[in-house]
Parts: sequence; C-alpha cells; structure tokens
Amino acid sequence: MPKKTKLDLHEKFKSEYVTPRQPAFVMVGPAKYLAITGQGAPGGERFRAHIAALYAIAFIVVNTHSTKVDFVFTSTHVSVIWVILLAVVIGAVLGVLGLQLRRRRQRKD
Repeated sequence: MPKKTKLDLHEKFKSEYVTPRQPAFVMVGPAKYLAITGQGAPGGERFRAHIAALYAIAFIVVNTHSTKVDFVFTSTHVSVIWVILLAVVIGAVLGVLGLQLRRRRQRKD
C-alpha cells in the first residue's frame, strides 16, 4: 500500500496564509468546505450542537486511513476511527464495571 503524503495547505496556498502589515482582503479560490448555516447566537445551544457535529465529521474524515491491528492469534487492517471507537467502548465498559465493583465493596463495609 503506497504511503500517503500529508497535504500542507500552508505551503500550497502560501499567498492566502501570508499576514500583511495592514488589514487587507484575501481572495480565496474555490474549494470544498464544511460550513454551518443559520441564524442565532454563536454561543447558543443549536450552534454548539452544529459545531460538535462538524468536529465529529472532520475527526472521522481525518482518521479514515487504515492501520494494522495485531490480536493474539491474528492481525487485520482497519480504519483508525474504528480502533478509537473500540478503545472508547472498552474504556466505558471497564469504567462501569469498576464503579460497580467499588459500590459492592463499599456496601459490604
């Protein structure tokens, strides 16, 4: 599998990232963007929900490349996002089990 090269937007679009000494308009070329539309306060509940969804989508897109995962008897290639989600689920289950064990021990005392 060929190694992917990281896209450096700062290097590719240097003229759009240069900071002039005086305020100026910057003309940005056409591109694909994720955006939020609507009205309301930037700190409002709806805005925060949209921002959280936007970050979740960006997080998933960034972590779609494949990585090798070794288990005891086998190995496989999976997307990084699945490895992260599996770790979250295992951590949540262990956390719940740990809390239940702690409560049982406290009841006995």
